Amino acid sequence: MIKRRKVIYNILMVAGLLIVLNSLSSMFFLRADFTEDKRYTLDRSTKRILKEVNEPIIITLYISEDLPTDVNRTVKDLKNLLTEYSHYSNRKIDFEYINPNKNQGLEQEAIEAGIHPVPLEVREKDQLTVQRVFWAW
Repeated sequence: MIKRRKVIYNILMVAGLLIVLNSLSSMFFLRADFTEDKRYTLDRSTKRILKEVNEPIIITLYISEDLPTDVNRTVKDLKNLLTEYSHYSNRKIDFEYINPNKNQGLEQEAIEAGIHPVPLEVREKDQLTVQRVFWAW
């Protein structure tokens, strides 16, 4: 009985600690860049410029879903960079993602914004398919 209480107590303590850490992580921004060339580190002048943003800026990204891994990695890097921009601008820079492949209206909106679909060859399990993707911002 005592052992069971101790296990429940430990589980509750770990869960509470995770909740506190999660809350703190949403308030504070921390990003460590261990790359040799510091490719994920913003320059001081960039941070200064971002802090001086006065008017809200919304960046719209037209990105298809289910992109190949190498392209998806680039999209993930871009999203991380925009998240960092948002942080340093005190949330004055925001962004939205639109998947133009979702429906005809969104596809037309992307085309009217000057973003046209690009054929992309995708290799999956010994098959080569051509996928129509949007990938611009």
